[in-house]
Amino acid sequence: MKLPDDVFRVIVTGSRETTPAQDAYVQHKLAQLHDADRRVFGERLMVVVQGVCPYGGVDLAARRWAIATDGVENEGHPADFRRRGDRAGPERNTKMVQRGAHLVVAFPGRFSRGTWDCFEKAVSAGIYPRIYPLHIFCPAEEATPR
Repeated sequence: MKLPDDVFRVIVTGSRETTPAQDAYVQHKLAQLHDADRRVFGERLMVVVQGVCPYGGVDLAARRWAIATDGVENEGHPADFRRRGDRAGPERNTKMVQRGAHLVVAFPGRFSRGTWDCFEKAVSAGIYPRIYPLHIFCPAEEATPR
């Protein structure tokens, strides 16, 4: 899929359970990617594509960062679990990937089945990957859902 040159689309996928330190880590990594893109390509819009996890986690951290950052838009894709059941997450991930992106950034926790589903679909679609495992780069004794 040909993407416009004036937009930098980034799919963000990750753990639904994070600590405040892990949320800050996610936002720090997104800021680094935004800064690097601007150094190379100049002033182009960054679109953060995320799955609007109802429990918070990486999706919420990414959404908050996108909303608070100039030159960045948030694009949320909530899964319809009520109507689609267990298929909702994978179907949502497929739709996010089909819309296209330049980069997929995964922030998996120890048990991130949905994260890997989205990541594998994106890589199979030719989207450039980055992985930052939260339990390795930003360890926490306990991540609690919010």
